[in-house]
Amino acid sequence: MKKKLWSIILVISCLLLLPVYADGKGEETKSGLRIPLQVKETAGVEVKEYPITVVVPLPFGKYYDTTKFRLVDSSEHTTPAQFEVLNRWWYRDNSIRHLQVNFQPTVDAFTKKRIGISTYHLQDDGFGNSFETALKVSEADDIITVITGPVKFTVNKKRFTILDEVWLDQNHDQIFEDSEKIITTNAKNGGVFIGRLPGDAQLDSSRTDVTFDIEESGPMRAVIRVEALTKYYNTDKHTHGFAVRIYAYANKPFIKIDYQLQNSAKNKVFAWPLYFEEMNLDFRLNLKDDPRVRFGLGNGSVYERSQGDGLYIAQKFHDAFEIREKQTENVITSGKVPEGFIDVSDSERGVAALIRNFWQTWPNGIGIDAQNKLSLQLFPWWSSQWRQKTGTPYFTSTGLYWLNDMQHVYKETLLFFHGPKVSNEELISLAKTFQYHPVATLPARWYKETQVTLDMGGLIPLDKKITKEDRRKKVAKKSRHKKAAKKDQRLPVYREGAFNRKSAKHYNFGWNQFLIGIGRKWAAGKAGGWPSSASAFIANENPADYYHAEQLAMGELNVRPHWMAGYVFDNDWKRLQLTENPYGGVSWRKIKGGKFKRHFDAPFLEGTHIDARPRDDEHAWFYHMEETYYFTANPWIKDWYKFVAEFRKTRLNHLDPYTDNTTRATAHSLAHALQAYRVTGDTKIIELFRNYINKWLRTDQDPYNGGRISQRRMKTPWAGFLSRAIISFMEEVRGKDWQAHAEAFNFLSGLMEWNYHFSNFSWRVNVSEGKIGTSSPWSQHFADPQAWYFLHTGKQKYLDHLNQYIDKGINGGEKAHYRVKKWNGEFMGRYVQFVRENQKADLTPPKAILDLRALIKGPGIELAWTAPKEAARYHIVWSDKPISEETIIDKRLTNWWAANPVGTDLVPIPGSKQSITIRSSKTKPFYAAIFSFDGNDNMSPMSNVAMAY
Repeated sequence: MKKKLWSIILVISCLLLLPVYADGKGEETKSGLRIPLQVKETAGVEVKEYPITVVVPLPFGKYYDTTKFRLVDSSEHTTPAQFEVLNRWWYRDNSIRHLQVNFQPTVDAFTKKRIGISTYHLQDDGFGNSFETALKVSEADDIITVITGPVKFTVNKKRFTILDEVWLDQNHDQIFEDSEKIITTNAKNGGVFIGRLPGDAQLDSSRTDVTFDIEESGPMRAVIRVEALTKYYNTDKHTHGFAVRIYAYANKPFIKIDYQLQNSAKNKVFAWPLYFEEMNLDFRLNLKDDPRVRFGLGNGSVYERSQGDGLYIAQKFHDAFEIREKQTENVITSGKVPEGFIDVSDSERGVAALIRNFWQTWPNGIGIDAQNKLSLQLFPWWSSQWRQKTGTPYFTSTGLYWLNDMQHVYKETLLFFHGPKVSNEELISLAKTFQYHPVATLPARWYKETQVTLDMGGLIPLDKKITKEDRRKKVAKKSRHKKAAKKDQRLPVYREGAFNRKSAKHYNFGWNQFLIGIGRKWAAGKAGGWPSSASAFIANENPADYYHAEQLAMGELNVRPHWMAGYVFDNDWKRLQLTENPYGGVSWRKIKGGKFKRHFDAPFLEGTHIDARPRDDEHAWFYHMEETYYFTANPWIKDWYKFVAEFRKTRLNHLDPYTDNTTRATAHSLAHALQAYRVTGDTKIIELFRNYINKWLRTDQDPYNGGRISQRRMKTPWAGFLSRAIISFMEEVRGKDWQAHAEAFNFLSGLMEWNYHFSNFSWRVNVSEGKIGTSSPWSQHFADPQAWYFLHTGKQKYLDHLNQYIDKGINGGEKAHYRVKKWNGEFMGRYVQFVRENQKADLTPPKAILDLRALIKGPGIELAWTAPKEAARYHIVWSDKPISEETIIDKRLTNWWAANPVGTDLVPIPGSKQSITIRSSKTKPFYAAIFSFDGNDNMSPMSNVAMAY
């Protein structure tokens, strides 16, 4: 009886320990991790076990591997899931920063608000990936074999045709017989590139320099990445590059194929646009003669007929498609926005082929010929480049497409293998789900608790999402999709002008302009604006923001010429000398010749032109790219950041031939480098960043006013961008390298004092002329860094100064732009909202150390003092002049932030005598002071100044 009673008590105790989530908040509890994931259907169709990916931020220092994670559904049953490390705190302690979870949720159709949501929970009481599924991957010297359960396929490593052979297990006996083969081997399968010159047919299968990498191998998803680099020799000999990702899913009869066409030759210093007539993915289908062919028309209906001599669907513009006879080109039917699929079936089996963003990234086509060759026309022969940098856009007269030098473009496709009885409704539903798959959202509060996703320490000022329902906060007043937006609240909404293909300045569709910032496509230096952010997805918990972020990133990746596959700084810099120079330039290639003219090996062909420009450092607004990666886990973003990590070593080593030292150029390029570090884990960037601060920033800081010597009329918003980058660096080294942290903190403190005493959030000010600034609304970008500085020092004067700027203005100037007051997912406002709405609980710093002594000991100076109560860490400064706590323009003194900083791992022991030795015997006289910080980052007053001769 006692044993039974204790069992009942134990059960009740366990139930009491389970957290309750009335408001959907996630948290760590005494009983373990339990984070709610709300999977929201977006396309209006029921989804049954469709594969998706969600990225979950994790607390710093908590998890180092994936062995304990588990996913449970609303009934507390374990849901099969695959856990991958997306990124880590690479430099600090290597703990997991973001966890990638691949699983297959079931969710009802989204037909009205609060409908179409399934809730799962991530917990840390499981066994990670240690379970079996039908998904198997094996690799031999010449072949990779993948079995998903219903499908088996091979990837030939000697002759890459994407899918060499595919079997469909129609009788479900788990034996893949020759009679079940649905794609047959053929040397002409896979990528087929037709160049501009006669006879220039380039088959991916003919390449002998292909690399293969199994990036994931189950249990829920397998990913195979394949790449061959661009080779450029002269204008008549130009071999395209490509990268392919093949995705297979446990128990699924479909295979996702992402194909990236590349033009980034590194075998020559200067290269050329990649001109071509068409680019297809071809697969020979093992079907009976004259199979049935179906196309989705976008209105809920399907066009259907027998194959005959072949037919295809052609998306001519974003709002115009035609279904045509292959031989005669006769138009059979037409419409506006189809689902973007073809299905080819005989009496036993069939294949459906889909292209994602089919109408958005036109021209696209999918067809079948009389010999059962399935063609996914990624760059169709029946269209050409859309020239938009003109008053009235038009198709090029050359009949060609071209990728700019250093441009890569990827498109996503899906092949669905099935039996003979797949309905039209099933095909339409799959196409809709492929375009807009369910999206898992996390509570905004979890991002706030973990503080790992966004820059500057990741602070989020929200306890819950800012919107009540799943809709974007505002719909464009003139949007033709306003009604649709109200109905489909979880889908992205596009600007009205984006649909006007007669407007070169606004049209935003087609593969070479889809959702790129169209105003800066050809002129990155266009005046106005500020960096984009993808973090509305955190603020709103709305799939519409997820898709908006995804598509903005796709535009940046596909349209701008800023990639080089295989580039390694240490190996390639001396020869290639990639650089962002000049401001507003046309290429990141080496500069040679007067007026930056030599960026290409030869002039463009007549009738063609530079179709987009890379960003220069002054407008290197890539912040949203990293954020999008932490929502989507899009591996193409990581590929790009691998290049960025190498490319930015040019800036970090100060090797640009005409380095743009403007404050914003410095800020954005440094921030870009940090993004690459966080995504890729290249810790060399941290070392180079620290060196850059010491060699190029601190030496350029005016020791009396904190501004930059080389930028006498420094603009405050630009100083805000730089402060933001420095703060982000400090957060990456905090607790690991206190010396690097101290060096950055001193430089940042000088900028804060410059704004507090002299700039006052002005647009710009020349302090060297004795001027004091008046506030400008456009200096809002300094507001968040100053709010951060208040939080991490407890110095009330910075908060009072910030509040004055926001509420009234300073020195008769204007107050801050309204956007900085409340954060809604934009680039600015997170820290401002937090400090204005949340009083810091503890503003009492440790008391000043008053007994600091300096003694010469051997080759160094020993500092000794009594540790104050509440101290958690120290910050030491030294100089050859007396040190001033208050910023003062007096050459007889050193402002503390301009002195030499010392960061130390020495842990304060309150009331005890402590000491540290500084190796600086050459400095005489020697002056030193010390600050302490408590556990809430309140900074003590400065100690007495100790002196040694």
